[in-house]
Amino acid sequence: MQLLDRLVGLLGFHPFSYLVVTVFAIFVWVWCTAVGGFALTGRGLWLRRGSLVVAALGAALFTYTARTLH
Repeated sequence: MQLLDRLVGLLGFHPFSYLVVTVFAIFVWVWCTAVGGFALTGRGLWLRRGSLVVAALGAALFTYTARTLH
């Protein structure tokens, strides 16, 4: 939990900003899979993997910081 506290303190975003990042990263993943023709090539594969990592991190940070919302 100390790592998440440091990361949240370093970033300093509002909790809903993490939710927006999560939704955008999922949108990028879906676009690369369905629309982009480079889903299984070098750059497209890393873009898809990176967007899933960003989406997971954004979701984790949102759930961690949502406890501060009232």
